[in-house]
Amino acid sequence: MAPDLNGISRNFIKNGRWDYSTPGSAGYHIPDMLLDDPATRKVKVLTIGAGFSGIMLAYQIQKSCENVEFKIYEKNEDMGGTWLENRYPGCACDIPSHAYTYNFALNPDWPRYHSYAPDIWKYLDKVCEVFDLRKYMTFNTEVIEARWNDDAGKWHVRLRQTDGAGNAREFEEECDVLLYATGILNNFKWPDLPGLKDRFKGRVVHTARWPKDYQQRQWAGERVAVIGSGASSIQTVPHMQPHVQHLDVFVRTGVWFVQMTENAEQIVEYPDEMKDAFRRDPRKMVAHAKSIEDQVNDIFEVMYAGSAKQKEAQDTMRARMQKWIRDPRLVEGFTPRFEIGCRRVTPGDPYMEAVTKDNVDVHFTAVERLTEDGVVGADGVERKCDTVVCATGFDVTYRPRFPVVGKNGVNLAEKWKDAPESYLGITVPDMPNFFMYIGPTWPVENGSVAGPLGEVVKYTIKCIKKMQKEHIKSFVPKQDVTDLFNEHTQEWYKHTVWKDSCRSWYKNNDTGRINAVWPGSSLHYMQTIQEPRYEDYEIQYQNGRNMWAFLGMGLTRESKTPGADLSPYLNVKEIDPKWLEAIGADSDAPRKASIEELSKSTLIQGLLVLNYPDYEFQRWHGTLLHIAIVVVSFLVNTVTKPLLPAIELFFFGLHVTGFLALMVPLVVMAPKASADEVFATFYNGGGWSTDGLSFFIGLSATMFAFIGCDAASHLAEEIQHASTTIPRSMFASITLNGILGLCTVIAIAFCLGSDPSSILSTPTGYPLIQMFANATSPGNENFRAATAMCSIIILACIAATINVLTSASRMLWAFARERGLPFSSWLSRVHNGPWATTTNENSSSSTNKHSNTVPFNAVLTSSIIASLLSLINIGSAVAFNAFTSLVVVASFATFILSASTLLLKRIRHRRRHSTENDDSNDIPLGAFNLGSNATGIPIIVASIAYSLLGAFFSLWPPAPDPKPEELNWSGVVFGGGVVWSLLYWAVWGRKVYTGPVLEINPQR
Repeated sequence: MAPDLNGISRNFIKNGRWDYSTPGSAGYHIPDMLLDDPATRKVKVLTIGAGFSGIMLAYQIQKSCENVEFKIYEKNEDMGGTWLENRYPGCACDIPSHAYTYNFALNPDWPRYHSYAPDIWKYLDKVCEVFDLRKYMTFNTEVIEARWNDDAGKWHVRLRQTDGAGNAREFEEECDVLLYATGILNNFKWPDLPGLKDRFKGRVVHTARWPKDYQQRQWAGERVAVIGSGASSIQTVPHMQPHVQHLDVFVRTGVWFVQMTENAEQIVEYPDEMKDAFRRDPRKMVAHAKSIEDQVNDIFEVMYAGSAKQKEAQDTMRARMQKWIRDPRLVEGFTPRFEIGCRRVTPGDPYMEAVTKDNVDVHFTAVERLTEDGVVGADGVERKCDTVVCATGFDVTYRPRFPVVGKNGVNLAEKWKDAPESYLGITVPDMPNFFMYIGPTWPVENGSVAGPLGEVVKYTIKCIKKMQKEHIKSFVPKQDVTDLFNEHTQEWYKHTVWKDSCRSWYKNNDTGRINAVWPGSSLHYMQTIQEPRYEDYEIQYQNGRNMWAFLGMGLTRESKTPGADLSPYLNVKEIDPKWLEAIGADSDAPRKASIEELSKSTLIQGLLVLNYPDYEFQRWHGTLLHIAIVVVSFLVNTVTKPLLPAIELFFFGLHVTGFLALMVPLVVMAPKASADEVFATFYNGGGWSTDGLSFFIGLSATMFAFIGCDAASHLAEEIQHASTTIPRSMFASITLNGILGLCTVIAIAFCLGSDPSSILSTPTGYPLIQMFANATSPGNENFRAATAMCSIIILACIAATINVLTSASRMLWAFARERGLPFSSWLSRVHNGPWATTTNENSSSSTNKHSNTVPFNAVLTSSIIASLLSLINIGSAVAFNAFTSLVVVASFATFILSASTLLLKRIRHRRRHSTENDDSNDIPLGAFNLGSNATGIPIIVASIAYSLLGAFFSLWPPAPDPKPEELNWSGVVFGGGVVWSLLYWAVWGRKVYTGPVLEINPQR
């Protein structure tokens, strides 16, 4: 629909033309403010109540909000709410401890599976101390009245504060947002019984206000009557029973004694070793909490009337009751006529045990009146007693104890006189900027309140931030929307156990109307309120002239913040992998998002990014780490040379056990891709014209991992029985690493999941790190397990560096011994131990006699060269990566030369078993050989072909049409090295090089 310009044109048209000359001439002035800047709108938030909800609000607002003035007023002398007020014997939470916990402060120190009130208060106290939350709280201060001022868009709150001497003063506060966190179970009620207050001469106590002077010593030996069969009675009775003379328990309504989880019977008290394990490894604590919470949430389907789960639960609970209570009269009396859940389900094993004791009588009757020294039931029988305990619950009408007056003078208590109706259990029509915690129609019977409360707090914060961003004066839920929501809710109850005739605080027991329960599970509730439906609210803006005033003069906070990202929408991670594939991107598409980080990072740096997200990659950091590892390898190869075999054996064990330590958790815990995705789906992300070409160019990188299999051959002169030991070592290395490597590749392919780009584009630069983190710490910021797993790989890499330095230094020493290098005399020296007198070794036999001698100069030179080459990485990662390709080319070139020589000799000379005079023409064979020409020649040809393939494709650039800085310069470097070597040979090397001084004995 086209805009109607006629309505606004009269404010902008002057003399027949649109006039832009005078800002504000139309009567609307744009405020000079930045978009979405909390500094432009300070919001004052006042919370009533410092209980479980108030503490959570304090933590989350402190953490998430800017420019918010936050205060909590609490009527009691300290925080804690119901866990401060309720101190009756056995007072505990009927939800397991690890489910009744803030998710930002899981507690390893819960002493019991169901913790007592003092333990819960102690936990809340620690949360307040750790996060410094008491600074927001003012105690001994009760709200007298809260009244909305619609003109100002604020709540005016009158309060009364009482000091230690009992002196009271009244004062007023003003706030933009009022948070009603008084709870529902804190306004207790006395039963309306004749004689309770004016006739009975003994002691009368209510469980919600248990007197401090009535403890075990006082009730010991008394006759006590307990009225009620709800949670407080079920917890009080077993704690009083062992000490009283006699206990009369009046039960008007049956009770389903429900054990919500399997763990409850296994863990009554948490052993110290379990608490220590939770403290050492929070993952175990989270797993335990999730196990409990999952079980609690899973029982919700029992609440559907007549469901299979309801029937199964009834059978189970009846059997449990009969296990604890053998008296048929008690079993009959306690078994309800309504379904499980109509009243709050309660764990009751200690209660069932207590009521069977000889000093307890259970009367399945209502109480009619009290006499001077006893209680008379509806059965007409009087039971004598010294004390009456009223376990009769709370006022659950939801009507505030003080006037809360909203728009147009609407009093909330009057509005809810007949039925309390809220919008999603959070807000109320006619009550602007007013949020409730555990309001009407809220998931009170659907599991632990901790999870839903957390979502309500997040909902509140989102609304506060919207108020700040858009300069909202007030928002209040629409009455018609609220009415429709409550219509849905009341209709839904018809399908549930709450429709039964039972006395429950979920209902108005006079009318039967259900007021408390959310129409669904806890997860259902949390997902429903995850994002506020602002279309359900009536919104008023601070600028009454124009709601869009919050747009300001067109600038954002980033515009005024030096160094801010002014183009956050441009990010390589945003590019769809399919698009990268379509345009022929220059590397594997999913990895493209992190290619720059990969080129300049190390595994250690990747771990730093994982654990410290603010850490920034620097190539020189990686270079220093590389040099440090080279130094460690140098020391191992020189100072600890006699221990080198033991060190190698240790790393071999780490290699095998580390594989299991890495792969087993990964395979068990990580999300999986399907077999079809792993084995039947191919992606050509290399940008080359064919899949085959992309495959072979990518293959050169994996070939690099296997070119060192011959490293042991360079230690032949230091190893006993080298002719058998070295081939076995090489064969075992290829076999073991081939099997483990194949298993690893398959496991990783499966564990990439259905969305590999989310792992391959990790900010750590190492997809494997991200995979470990996702598997072991999903949704968590504790990456200890992933760090430990990566540390195993780092140790393996250090071991590989030690081995490479050992092998490389022996090659350098051997070539120098034959006078094939400049400074050969110095390079060929060996030491009889670290820092010992040097000798010049001119024959291989001497090294066999001294296996602990060290070619120190060769090791030192190799270390220096490796360190100097790593400096190239600081200037150019591309140039440094060229040396990786150079190693592949050079290694394969040497393989080709040696294999070709052997091939030519086999072709020219058939193997002969003749006289000793013909040995000069024989090919010397060791214990391991390729057999006859029929098998040997094809194997040699295959090895040459494989080496040619690897050498050829390792010279290719990583992507088609590369820029000069992206070219693979290893071919040029290799060619230059060959030319230099030929020149060196021609000018000087051929004059001094002598070659091997001894022939290998074919007979060993």
